[in-house]
Amino acid sequence: MKEIIKKREKMKLLPLQIIEEIKNIILMNNLLPGDTLPTENELTEYLNVSKSSVREAIKILEAVGIVEIKRGCGTILSESSSKGFMNVLFYQLLMKEINKDEFADFRKMLEIAYTEMAIYNITDLEIKEIEENLKDFKKKVYNKTISADDDIEFHTLILKATHNSIVISLGEAILLLFKEGIEKALEKNPLHALNDHEIILEGIKEKNMEKIKKCIKESVEMWSITL
Repeated sequence: MKEIIKKREKMKLLPLQIIEEIKNIILMNNLLPGDTLPTENELTEYLNVSKSSVREAIKILEAVGIVEIKRGCGTILSESSSKGFMNVLFYQLLMKEINKDEFADFRKMLEIAYTEMAIYNITDLEIKEIEENLKDFKKKVYNKTISADDDIEFHTLILKATHNSIVISLGEAILLLFKEGIEKALEKNPLHALNDHEIILEGIKEKNMEKIKKCIKESVEMWSITL
């Protein structure tokens, strides 16, 4: 695969930008489902980025079914027809240039929609699980060990409370797209994220969608600044 990529000048790329570069490699070399992508080392060298950034980009592509990791073969373009709809949906989302405002509006719409669905399906046990998550989240904020994964876990618990397998599958994959911005927002103001989570949980318990909508809109506006 070395012949299809040439090392470029050093730059700092986010996972979505790395995905864009992978897309260019796919298109320039006419790669088809079943074809092998450059290795992690080749992409790291070519893009002059860290291996962790390349892994994160591949992880996103794998989560939405665009690529598969096969032992002994490496990373290949997915041939799975069962994921066809999801592949098309996310390929269009990932492989186009994303407008910052549109991306923020998309996140607002998504979080409000699945949280409202969760309100009417959530069980007492699931509320307790979110409460425990929030306690752990708070400890990590004050211990300065909080990460984007902790934030995503909170939202994933709400997703699961919808009890809708399609919403859960799509939502979990989409949350990965927000990870880079969430990480930056947490680095800047973790207490803001903690406060948002507390308000959202209160809104769920009270079945108060107006409180939740207001909180999500303000939260996403703050998050969008980091994009």
